[in-house]
Order: sequence, then structure tokens, then C-alpha cells
Amino acid sequence: MKQSALWILPLFFIYTFIMPNYAQQTIETEPLNSANQQDDYDKITMLNPLDETEIEFVPTTAFGSATTWTIMKNQFQIIPDKSVGFVDPTSVSVLWQAVDLQYPSLRLALGLHIRNGQIQHLFPTMDLFYGDGDHRNRGLNTVPRAHTWLSISSKEIASVDVVSLLSSFQMTMATRNFKKGETQWTIQVNSIAVKEALETAIYALAEDPPSIFGQGSHFLHVPLNEVLDCPKVGQEVRIELHGPQKMEHSTGVLQIKVQATQAGSKSEHIPKVYEPLFQNPKYQRKEYFAFQKKKESRIQKEKEDSSRRVKERKEAEL
Repeated sequence: MKQSALWILPLFFIYTFIMPNYAQQTIETEPLNSANQQDDYDKITMLNPLDETEIEFVPTTAFGSATTWTIMKNQFQIIPDKSVGFVDPTSVSVLWQAVDLQYPSLRLALGLHIRNGQIQHLFPTMDLFYGDGDHRNRGLNTVPRAHTWLSISSKEIASVDVVSLLSSFQMTMATRNFKKGETQWTIQVNSIAVKEALETAIYALAEDPPSIFGQGSHFLHVPLNEVLDCPKVGQEVRIELHGPQKMEHSTGVLQIKVQATQAGSKSEHIPKVYEPLFQNPKYQRKEYFAFQKKKESRIQKEKEDSSRRVKERKEAEL
């Protein structure tokens, strides 16, 4: 039986670990490279996980230069960003789905904010990918980030049994259709334990973390095992990270709206680094391309019919 890693949590938090060297034609879409997207939330709030009092808050732009990583098959993998030609994919309010792509696979994930080698905050998040973990960055607003985090490094919880507190945390996901004006949430995933994901993160960070984690802010997403259906365009998603005795108000919260955005397969503006995604038939949405083919055929026929009518009219006038 695998021994729990949670026994090392007190030391882990007391000391800084030393780093070794789809949409149909009627769906409204957002411009694929729009820089004018406004977040519904203009700040990230940090809460005390014991009583949900607000400890501090920062602007959503405060972590613009921070890298985001995930753990796949016990290996750290960075989600590519603007440093290698991609765009910044993070958003705290919307998830964009290109109309020419299939929906990605989804796993709930435990998010960790690491600063200067120490875990500072926990939050719920989503791991969205294709294939065996490819294409997590699919353009703007494709990596959701929670707008409410749990602070685990503040003086307010310094005397708390961190092991008992964190090992009991759970994650819940609910959806509602904002396009239809729904106000009630429907539970999709109810109270999944995050203990195993937390242990995975602790083992990985203690054994061989990226050396860059020792300086500045970085994010680590540790997926839970179950693969889920991705919420569809028009749905709003709420994911909560909470203790077993859920309080009246939520604790860690991610809440986003899934919106359709323009096709990337024929875009002249999308960076070339995205071509392996948008030009791969394996990930393309067949219904979209079938519709486009019919549309092009109809337009071509209308042009031919128009030319024929003009020609017939001219001949009749002779």
C-alpha cells in the first residue's frame, strides 16, 4: 500500500525547499486574436480557508509573466506561452472554443501558486488538452484560472494542522446555460477528493522540480484522474475547492463562460506555432468543414447563376 506523502507537509510549508540546479453558423463568435476581451473579474481574491475571510487581493494582470506547468506521467511539462511564439492563454472569466476544432478533453485539476520555492495558494482549475496531453495552449482564453484562491502560507493559518486541512479538500463542478438565462446550477461532478493530486505535487516538488521554480511566481496544475466531457459553448462552469463541511460561501472558485471564437484553420492572423493544431484533421470539427464546403458550393452556384442570367439578358437585348 502506497504511503501517504502528506506527512511531509508541515516541513514543506515551514521551510523553503531548495531548487536543484463548434459552433454552427448562427453562433456568435469572438475575434480569434482579440485584445479587447474584458474579464468579468478584475481581481484575484485570496481567502483564509478556515473561515473564508479575505486576506488580500491582486489584479488579474499581476501574474501575466508567470509560467504555467502541469504534471504528465510524473514529468513537469510547461504550457507554452508568448516566450516561444504563443499567446498568453490564461483567463479568469471565459473559455474560448474555436468553431473549427473539436472540444478538448477535460480533467479537473488542483492548481498551485508557487512563489520563490514555496506553495502560497491552492485553487481549482481545468486541464484541457488533445490526444495524450497536447495543445493545452489553443490561443487566447484557453487556460482557465480561478478568481478565488485559498491562502495556505499566511500567518492566519500558521498554527493549523495543515495535513488534516488539505487532505480533506474536495472539488465540485456545476454548469448552467447562460445563453438561455439559466440561474440554477446543475452538479456535474460532486466532491472529488484532491488528496492524491496534492500528494503527486508534493512528491514531484520535493524530488526534482524545475530550477526556475526557485525564483518568482509560477503555477502548477495537477490533473485529477477522471477524464470528463468538456462543457459546450453557451454553458457557464463553476468549479469549487472546499473542505468536507462545505460552508455557506464557496472557497476556491473558478467560474468561466464557454464562448465560440472564430476558426483558426484559415486565419491570417494566428501565429504559425498554432498550425500543428488547427491544420491537424484529427482535431478538426468535421461538421464545421462540411458546412463550409456546402456554403462555398452554394456561393459558387449563385455566382454562376448570376453570370448566366446577365449573359442571357445581354443576349436578349441584342
